Amino acid sequence: MVSAFLSEGPQFRPEFKYGVEFKKTATSEEVKENQTVVKFAAAAFNHRDIWILTGNYAGIVLNSVLGSDGVGHIIKNGKIDQRVLVNPAIGWISDPRKPEKTPHIFGLLPAIGTLTEEPVVVDQEDVVPCPEHLSLAEAAALPLAARFPLGPTLSSIS
Repeated sequence: MVSAFLSEGPQFRPEFKYGVEFKKTATSEEVKENQTVVKFAAAAFNHRDIWILTGNYAGIVLNSVLGSDGVGHIIKNGKIDQRVLVNPAIGWISDPRKPEKTPHIFGLLPAIGTLTEEPVVVDQEDVVPCPEHLSLAEAAALPLAARFPLGPTLSSIS
């Protein structure tokens, strides 16, 4: 499996401070009862990714798998093959003022990004069913731009 890792070079454009390396990955995380495993079918590249590449984002961690937005299918611990969106603001469930848990955003460690072929383990409360009328491209670009929550979480509807 291949993932897009943030690296010190080579850069795609002169204004970028960092580059992207595509490397094979093989990880296996223990899946807890309150978690699900998602295999991304499509991911979007957004302004946050550009800010990271230009060095204009706080908390940059080299060797992070990039990507905040994506749509995928559940492959373990949930409704298998269900198409879902993952809240990129992990730990921020329903309070509009602040995260309920220690926040992480997909695409910077410790949270793996969406630009990966590797299945990703996420808390069930950070996953919502994907609206059926959206194409893969539309759904992939929705999560960070839409600011979750978009609807009930899997744990609240299962």
